Amino acid sequence: MYFIILLASAVNVYSQGIKMGEVIIVSNSGFKKEINPELIRQLNNNKTGSFELFQADRGERKGEFLLVSKGLGIPQTISQSSPFNIKTLSEYLNNPQAYTEYRLIGAEKFKSLPPAGIMGIHYLKVKADRKKEFEKFVIEKLNPAVGNLLPDMQLLYYKAVAGEDNGSYITIFTIDSDASRHKYWPAGAPETDILKKAFLPLKELAAELGTYLVEDSYLKPEGGAAAYFESLKWTDYVYLESIPVGFVPLFNEKDFTNWKLPEGDNGHWKIINKVIDYDAESEAKADKNLWTVQAYKNFILYVDWRIKATPWKNPNVPLILPSGLHKLDENGKEITLLVPDSDSGILLRGVGKCQANIWGWPIGSGEVYGYRMDKNMPPDVRRGVTPKLNADKNIGEWNRFKITMKDDRLTVELNGITVIENALLPNIPEKGPIGLQHHGSKKDGNWVSPPSLVQFRRILIKEL
Repeated sequence: MYFIILLASAVNVYSQGIKMGEVIIVSNSGFKKEINPELIRQLNNNKTGSFELFQADRGERKGEFLLVSKGLGIPQTISQSSPFNIKTLSEYLNNPQAYTEYRLIGAEKFKSLPPAGIMGIHYLKVKADRKKEFEKFVIEKLNPAVGNLLPDMQLLYYKAVAGEDNGSYITIFTIDSDASRHKYWPAGAPETDILKKAFLPLKELAAELGTYLVEDSYLKPEGGAAAYFESLKWTDYVYLESIPVGFVPLFNEKDFTNWKLPEGDNGHWKIINKVIDYDAESEAKADKNLWTVQAYKNFILYVDWRIKATPWKNPNVPLILPSGLHKLDENGKEITLLVPDSDSGILLRGVGKCQANIWGWPIGSGEVYGYRMDKNMPPDVRRGVTPKLNADKNIGEWNRFKITMKDDRLTVELNGITVIENALLPNIPEKGPIGLQHHGSKKDGNWVSPPSLVQFRRILIKEL
């Protein structure tokens, strides 16, 4: 059985998911087993709806899909070129016996809800004679206690108000990122010490919850209150993004088509679980960077990246002023910090001097180090390539660059925030390949400079 989640109220869409408000979940076994994200994009282009796609990567429904509509209510018109084994989606949705509509219990009590990059869906069995009391319990006790359980996770309760499963209940864990999920549910582990500690003060609440549920709905709380909030049968759905209009992927998640591996690299640039993974130890004798086969002039580039680890402690990280200059102490000496550091970047037009930096410095990623440090550059140029603020996420979490290169001007958005705006890059080549930067070296088995222990995914380009 497959599911569609449609938001029943207007929501904001984020790069790593959606905001969870009231939802409608529609189930039907007629959907295709494979749903191409590109077809979802085509539906959006045809103005037949506004959709987001999730796919289950854990649990009993692994491989199944959730299709999320960002509109108001159920869309009434879907084109014939639909990714489903039915003539039109509206024809299916107009059959009230074909789906179940769920609404967030006590929605009016929530001031805000965070973006969800992963949704764990859990099915509840509430005793028939205690449903009204259960809903009151959710609104008055559960929501205040677990609605904002952890900074990057919520536990939300929904009731079916129409359709074939009318009157049933589900719980949805909303988590903002895969990094967050692994803190709570590492692969193969039902719960972590983090969750146990978070739920420890809720033992009495968990015991009360158990009085409303049919016995096999939730685990027995052998390991503490957390067990009461974890379903025996659950599925985690991960947000899948379609390709924006006009963009093409530079990375196909399978191999290095479109890329030139450094000669003699010996497998240090590799693909693991659909991401480009680098260990900073390429054995190439010359250039160790990973470059695109094609050269580009003007373009918009999306790159998702994350720093895996920062084993090198950099003792010479400066405090960078908005001017691009380094802050000095009372003796005119640069103030430096000891910072856990890893270093990479997105190389533009085929040259190392022009790159959107990826690192652990307080100034933040996105800066163009080669231009900022060039004392021959005018002050306005050095100021322009200095980030306006640090928009990086925590080490280990995924970040997103949106890089716009037009003639000799560069704009960099990081996680939706413009950090470099229309910066002038004098003498930049007119055209060149895009690169993923190597950085770092070892001596006697130890790092002696910040290594590029990085991963990349969702690399999309649109030529201008």
